[in-house]
Amino acid sequence: MPTARPRRGCKQRSPIRRDLLRARRVRACGFTLIDVIVTMAVVAILIGLLMPGLSSVRETSRRVICASNLRQIGIGLTLYADANRDALPSTMFLRNDGKKGDGYKDDPSSWMPGETMLIRVPVMKDQDPIVGWDGLGKLFGNEFLPASEVFYCPSHWGKHPWKAYTTAFKAPKGLIVGNYQFRAMGPNGSRLLSRIEPSRSAIVTDGLRTKEDFNHKIGLNVLRADISLSWLTDGGRLWAFLPEDEEASMRSEDYEMIWEHIDHPDSDILDDPQS
Repeated sequence: MPTARPRRGCKQRSPIRRDLLRARRVRACGFTLIDVIVTMAVVAILIGLLMPGLSSVRETSRRVICASNLRQIGIGLTLYADANRDALPSTMFLRNDGKKGDGYKDDPSSWMPGETMLIRVPVMKDQDPIVGWDGLGKLFGNEFLPASEVFYCPSHWGKHPWKAYTTAFKAPKGLIVGNYQFRAMGPNGSRLLSRIEPSRSAIVTDGLRTKEDFNHKIGLNVLRADISLSWLTDGGRLWAFLPEDEEASMRSEDYEMIWEHIDHPDSDILDDPQS
């Protein structure tokens, strides 16, 4: 049988030449080490440029969740006041001098206003567990706010995140610290919600006990007595005034200055941070 002749004008390539050309094409389609290093460097630069923006977006979303928590706390306070003759939840950390009625002021020397972040305190062995709920914790204990997450800011970076207390909320007793500071009365001394004057006075904010409890660092969400919500940025004056840790507790007079500053942020009351 006659063998096929190669077409005129076409060169017949040897097997070795075909293998070399194939290997050359494979190398042409791949990446060199330099290509990979350059690509990784470009990706790293892009990530570096995007990270501050992504962090800002995350913090903004956390701030919105925090504001939502405070709004729910405001609704809970309103429901509690409706069920308790207009009274705000009581707290053992603002003791009274035995007087009754609206507008009375307690002896500040007996106050521990920094501890109003606590929402449950330990109780005696034979006590009713409901006794331990304090301040804002009464909203949970009395089922006005049954979700425990609402008492915690997602931006909290200190020692009291929600995850540290998930088991404690299921137990009948034990200490629980939240992330929000409860004022528990108006600047006029009233503990009746509708009689706090001025009505724009702050009643709940992000934590104020230490710098670590100051959830957002650059400012704080504020719930006011008229149940309105606002964001306060004061250039870091408030953060600078707070103690570094729980060992360096502030006086009740210091907290009065802080609340007055939050009510009137344009004042110069905190221009001299504590030493």
